[in-house]
This record gives sequence, C-alpha cells and structure tokens, in this order.
Amino acid sequence: MKEGGGRVRLVIVPQGKDIPRGTLLAIMDQAGLTKDEFLGLL
Repeated sequence: MKEGGGRVRLVIVPQGKDIPRGTLLAIMDQAGLTKDEFLGLL
C-alpha cells in the first residue's frame, strides 16, 4: 500500500474467514487506514 508521500508499506493479512478484532485493528494500523477508509475499500 502506498502512502501519500510515495512510501510503500508491506502489510501481511492472514488468510481465513475470521480474523480476530485485535488482529484486524493492528493490520489497519500498519496500513495507515482509519476504520472509515477501510470500510470504503470493501
């Protein structure tokens, strides 16, 4: 995922149907996404 400044972030997302809430929040944080930004991508 690219940041506004052109930096690239590597975010690893586990495969599976259910991801624990804390894991999802950590992934969103690593990606630099807010909840609304994340939901907008769905």
